Amino acid sequence: MTEAFGILTATVTRGVLGGNLANFRRLIRAARRAGVLCDVYCVEPDGGMVVWRAQPGGGWSVATSGVPRVLYNRIPTRALERSAGVSQARGLWEKTGVLVTNPSFLQKDEVLSAWRVTPELARHVPRAELLTDEAQVVRYLTRCPSVYVKPTNGKAGIGIVHLKPLGSGQLVRVRVQQAGQATELGTMTPAAAARFLMRRTRRSHYVLQEGVDAALYGGRRFDFRVLAHSGPDRAMSLTGVGMRVGPVGGFTTHVPNGGQIMRPDEVLGEVFGKRSHGIEANVRAVAESAANQIHLRPGTWCEVSLDVGITRDGVPVLFEANAKPMKFDEPLIEQAAKARLVDCLLGLAAARPTVVHVS
Repeated sequence: MTEAFGILTATVTRGVLGGNLANFRRLIRAARRAGVLCDVYCVEPDGGMVVWRAQPGGGWSVATSGVPRVLYNRIPTRALERSAGVSQARGLWEKTGVLVTNPSFLQKDEVLSAWRVTPELARHVPRAELLTDEAQVVRYLTRCPSVYVKPTNGKAGIGIVHLKPLGSGQLVRVRVQQAGQATELGTMTPAAAARFLMRRTRRSHYVLQEGVDAALYGGRRFDFRVLAHSGPDRAMSLTGVGMRVGPVGGFTTHVPNGGQIMRPDEVLGEVFGKRSHGIEANVRAVAESAANQIHLRPGTWCEVSLDVGITRDGVPVLFEANAKPMKFDEPLIEQAAKARLVDCLLGLAAARPTVVHVS
């Protein structure tokens, strides 16, 4: 077997393979089915690299291998991506012609801004901006039916704060999503809610995002999980569309937070009736356009996932995107995802020269 591409990760502990090892194995199996060897290239804290090879019976062993032409970036955290060791390794790769795909995590505020200035997407993007001060929070609470406050580096709904003005807006219900559970903190005045937020978020960056008048399925929120991959023409096209239905009274739909996996046609048929097919087609078109806007960013992007909501009127709403998608729970989508990812990486590798070996 030849090795045209590898998986890039990093570790905080010398000699320990970091990252989502189960996800690595799924991609390695897909590569082997295509007749390609795929190893994991782990950047050590000092900038060195250890090559790890998955063993058929389980476990990992250190291998000796040349650096492949393409590295698929699955470094697990933003902090590791910014670390001195990874920066040092990136400098070497630039000199030797190694291509790193999906070069970084996406920032929520940057993605939303790019979508908002795209004419065909602007109406599908809720109002959002970086959280800066208390007056800004109060302003959002007076203008929006609800407000989501999201960490710019967050994932799976962790750390989201939901603010819901009640009645005439003199009081605000405050809820927080943490570790799979939504916790209600009670009601506050808008000013008190703003002070609470500024204290809670002072150590990180957060985005204020307008809550939409969302369609409900049996009183529960739902949204689409959309996966797209780059094809031979380098444009993004959809690989699969799933749906998540949140718990009763919940404000996120992630499965670890109590969400449920359902079929889009089942939910849309119940909510929108005869309009459901047209609405789903529109969701797909908007999502594909949004994925291609990310594809236009600097760097090379093989895949992206998107969270897309829907209003009571059936209008798609773009919530966020992820450059390092997690495993899709739908087996057919996950299987197609790995196959398309291998095809994309092989296509990129075929267009690049051989590079130096790991020293």
